[in-house]
Amino acid sequence: MLTSLCLPVHVTRNNSQVLQGVTCVDVTLDELFKDVTYFQQGRLSYAFILDRNARVFIHPLLPRPSDVEDDPILLYLPDIEQAREIPDLLQQMKTLANFSDG
Repeated sequence: MLTSLCLPVHVTRNNSQVLQGVTCVDVTLDELFKDVTYFQQGRLSYAFILDRNARVFIHPLLPRPSDVEDDPILLYLPDIEQAREIPDLLQQMKTLANFSDG
């Protein structure tokens, strides 16, 4: 399967953000999952994938996708991550998602 990862490109004009365009890259889900699964940037950094509802697909505390034989059970990020910053992080992600949708 193939998916596109896209981000809006904004420029600042007269102290406001103006949408200039969108940049995208197509990646296979297999490659994306591998990159996220094996990402390591120092001892305290890691990557994970979740959907708009904060359901986690890939996370370092979960089994690797290649090790799962049954249908996955999706957990919510706040159930996995106990850091007190998680609610704020999720709110920021929702804000960005809503901003890029509009």
